[in-house]
Amino acid sequence: MARRAVVIGGGLGGLAAALRLRRSGWQVTLFEAGPTFGGKMNRWTSQGFTFDTGPSLITMPWVFEETFAAAGGALREHVELMRLETLASYRFDDGTAFTHSTSLPDWMATMRRVAPQDWDGFLRFQRLGSRLYELSQRTFLKRTPYTPPSREDVGLLRNFPLRHAWGNYHAAVAKHFRSPYLVQLFDRYPTYVGSSPYRAPATLALIPFLETAFGAYAVRGGLYRIVEGLVALARDAGVELCASSPVAAIEQAAGKVIGVRLANGERVSADAVVMNGDAACLTTLLGGAPAAAKSRSMSGFVMLLGVARELPQLPQH
Repeated sequence: MARRAVVIGGGLGGLAAALRLRRSGWQVTLFEAGPTFGGKMNRWTSQGFTFDTGPSLITMPWVFEETFAAAGGALREHVELMRLETLASYRFDDGTAFTHSTSLPDWMATMRRVAPQDWDGFLRFQRLGSRLYELSQRTFLKRTPYTPPSREDVGLLRNFPLRHAWGNYHAAVAKHFRSPYLVQLFDRYPTYVGSSPYRAPATLALIPFLETAFGAYAVRGGLYRIVEGLVALARDAGVELCASSPVAAIEQAAGKVIGVRLANGERVSADAVVMNGDAACLTTLLGGAPAAAKSRSMSGFVMLLGVARELPQLPQH
């Protein structure tokens, strides 16, 4: 008899876990509290306008390709990726304006106009990000956080950049750039993950390196097409997908997880439960007291504006 798994949370991580478990022979049921799947990568429609409410671009598309392949599908069958020539346009209150391009020659020309003294610092900052990425992809990007380091991993640390990779991210940026415009530009990268550049680790320098080295991509029809593709694969594979089904508790017996209890009182037995919801809720789901309040990550204020005409002069950001 096939083992049964319950996945809590239908974001990208939950969908990917459900697909891989099903591919491995498990019977899988996924419960999502909201009315749609996708988590932060979601969609909102109003008055004839449709918006992606989560990320506005992706990097490292091969991660999505590997996920679709692990589920027995192909990303290209569900999604058309479009490489972006422009990452963002910046406008400052003193009238300075420039475009951050993924084309290195174009970006070089922009920097020579805006901050010629910082070109060498930019190259050194990219070199720092490159070394951090090389180390990361050979260690924690390829395994779970709880896997003990191997002897090979310890050896890799000899290549860890000792200068500027420690401490906070902003300090590393300030060591490489003198232009206040570029400091502000590169300081925004930790905000991708809700972090402050003044508190985030300098290892996040690998994020701007990823965009420069591998580019950034949009999806024709919106990023939610990725979610739709994963949902289609999950249904075809036999994953039971349940939206509007919040989980109230993870049930245990004799020190083992035995299933979940839904908010409507229904109980679903399981040999394993995968939690892909808010980590702050896990203690409560396991029957403990609510986790002590901690400082929250940074928030962003987003306005979704429907405009009844095209604005070709405005790029992606």
